[in-house]
Amino acid sequence: MRLFRAKSTYIYAFCGYAINALFLLSHGTRKSLPAEGGVLLLIVIPQVIGMSLLAAMAFSATRRTSSILEKCALILTGVLCLLSVISVFPKFGYDVPRSVISHSVFVTVACAAAVVTGWRMLQIVTGQGNEQ
Repeated sequence: MRLFRAKSTYIYAFCGYAINALFLLSHGTRKSLPAEGGVLLLIVIPQVIGMSLLAAMAFSATRRTSSILEKCALILTGVLCLLSVISVFPKFGYDVPRSVISHSVFVTVACAAAVVTGWRMLQIVTGQGNEQ
């Protein structure tokens, strides 16, 4: 069972993941806000709520598909969203290991998601993944 009906949706999804991965690859490490600087709550609160909901939706959508590649892409999407939420914690004084929220972890997860969605897109477009 496929997650999407239209082949074009798989192409758009792959393009989105690929653009995200290329963006993260082309930009170096982000400079975080200074500890004494103010945190813009009008940006951070919607970011945390939105990414938490997106992670929950991605994890729950794994039940709607039987394709291993689609499940992997959804899990990687959820992980990427949770990493985004966790990266906000240091701005509020919580200690998070730097290795968890490092730029290389974001890049690795984003590139893995792009590869998996690209692989699934090729399966769908060539007609090999219709039965899954």
